[in-house]
Amino acid sequence: MRRRALLPALLAVPVAATAAACGRGRAAAPPRPAVTVVVRNIAFEPAEVEVESGQVVEWVFDDGGILHHVQGEEFDSGIVGAGTFRHEFTEVGERPYLCSVHPHMTGLVRVVAGGRQR
Repeated sequence: MRRRALLPALLAVPVAATAAACGRGRAAAPPRPAVTVVVRNIAFEPAEVEVESGQVVEWVFDDGGILHHVQGEEFDSGIVGAGTFRHEFTEVGERPYLCSVHPHMTGLVRVVAGGRQR
């Protein structure tokens, strides 16, 4: 019987109050990528990119479900066949990476001064 009494009470809660309560405790949205690298045709497109320190590179896996792996010294997507992977680069320098599944797939992120540096 108690369940029936709860339903009208829940329906009476204003939508704005419900939406505000649901927003509490959520993590901030990840930074927007400065550069996108598409993983397709068993290649990184483009293979070399340049970002300012503090910017994010996003890899988009779009190779028909073929498994790939974006792996550098300081970042690792894990082996995946779809979706995206993002990494924020904070140190100036060159960051080579590869796909451990297809070692001939290589790429380079060149990080230049600008933005945030650590």
